[in-house]
Amino acid sequence: MIIELSANDRILSNDRIASYGDGCFTTMCVNNNKIELLTAHMNRLKDGCQRLKIDFNHWGDLQDRLENIALNYQKQVIKAVISRGFGGRGYGTSGVDSAHCYISLSEIPSQYTDLRSKGMTVGVSSIQLAKQPLLAGIKHLNRLEQVLIKHEMQNMDVDDVIVCDTDSNIIECSAANLFWRKDKQWFTPKLEYSGVVGVMRNHVIDVMKENKVPLQVSLLKTSVLLECDEAFICNSLMKIINVKTINMDEQQRVLDSDESVFSDWFCANQHEVVLNE
Repeated sequence: MIIELSANDRILSNDRIASYGDGCFTTMCVNNNKIELLTAHMNRLKDGCQRLKIDFNHWGDLQDRLENIALNYQKQVIKAVISRGFGGRGYGTSGVDSAHCYISLSEIPSQYTDLRSKGMTVGVSSIQLAKQPLLAGIKHLNRLEQVLIKHEMQNMDVDDVIVCDTDSNIIECSAANLFWRKDKQWFTPKLEYSGVVGVMRNHVIDVMKENKVPLQVSLLKTSVLLECDEAFICNSLMKIINVKTINMDEQQRVLDSDESVFSDWFCANQHEVVLNE
């Protein structure tokens, strides 16, 4: 079952996503009546369902519905949420009705345009992500860690924060993935135990591989960021936005915008590398 939500619709209380966050989701950008990187978004949902053992089997219908909705918009955000279903007793999944998908629409966040022109100031969150390999990478619906991170950000004079795991390894930002460069070597965090594997992160990695850009996927401490030459964060809606300033432990690293080699190239060629499939 595929359900299109209007602005006034509410999810029923007996849906398992209301009680347990029992599902997964993806957030897509519509550009010129098409969904960017749609195949990658569909694969993310399929992987999430497989790993969470959710038996959703309307993939063809869902893709058709998403493509048809996109035809009505030049610029828009489409969110697809897959729920295990209704019912079941407690945490147990026995007796749960068949899985279904909610589709909702919203505007593209307006602040991304301004941040793209001025660059982002990032701090470091005191909240650490739990290490759980069974859930690592999935964009599941249990996002209380991110809620707490965003709540903490309200009292910080930053545009975003870098988030680490419980071993103090860099993992991601509050709702985006992170890349940085030292000399000619690029880095991005390994996400085997925590964090979200973003569609745009995977796309950037593919672009780097295709263009022979040196990239190391590693678990590293935040101190390395105070020595980096270039950094950006990315997700499917913002694409990539340069980091201008890194505030950390009363230290500050201001990055030279003239050093934003990859970011400038990526943005200038966005019509080529962010494919409307």
